Amino acid sequence: SIDGTVRIWEIETGRCLRDWKFDEPILHVAWNPISELPILAVA
Repeated sequence: SIDGTVRIWEIETGRCLRDWKFDEPILHVAWNPISELPILAVA
């Protein structure tokens, strides 16, 4: 997001599971869909 926030949402409930705040705007997000190896990359 433009405010530097990344949030992970649970789709079924609409609950925010995790959020991160960065000093710069977030323009790209990539994640690993394998739950045993959680990786999130932002740029």
